[in-house]
Amino acid sequence: MSRKPRKWISILLCFSLFVSAFNLSGPAYAAQAGDGGNLVKNSDFSQGEANGSPLHWTMSGSPSYVLDQPGITVEGNSGEGFSQEWISITPGHKYKLFAQIQVLQGAMNFSAYMVNDQWQFSDDQFFDQKRPADGLVTIEKEFIAKSDSTRISVRLLAGENDTEYRIVDTGMYDLGPAANMGANLLQNGFFDQLDNEE
Repeated sequence: MSRKPRKWISILLCFSLFVSAFNLSGPAYAAQAGDGGNLVKNSDFSQGEANGSPLHWTMSGSPSYVLDQPGITVEGNSGEGFSQEWISITPGHKYKLFAQIQVLQGAMNFSAYMVNDQWQFSDDQFFDQKRPADGLVTIEKEFIAKSDSTRISVRLLAGENDTEYRIVDTGMYDLGPAANMGANLLQNGFFDQLDNEE
């Protein structure tokens, strides 16, 4: 075998290892180790419809929509859109919530509300509003579920009348217990203990 084909084979092999190592061909938010995967079902709206709305999503109001595969384009008035209701969460765990959206007209609200076991709203909530000038954006929020938060509702709704927006992807990942995150794993890593040897 001449050197030229070997060189190209080596280059292609290195490139394929690079692509697989950084998951460049996969979704923007691949599941992280130990998080159990995306907690939002049918996060990119690719699983079609059931009972007149996308599978696993609840429709608020009467918006019109087109499944884009992946994603969905929604037209509606204030408060209309889609939500995924009451995903179970674990108090004390850290979560990453995101939505990749584009507002074409009007305003879109991306929000999340948490409740306790008695279905009372806890004081955990998240809200962000986007407009056409923002372009295609990814909204991210990391939060720690408080002791009284056991379920979350993720909502993507029109923020005003005559709104059109596109949801490309959504997700929420459990990053694990928050208690030890950021802790220094080195013994005496802050050099606050002195060596008492003589």
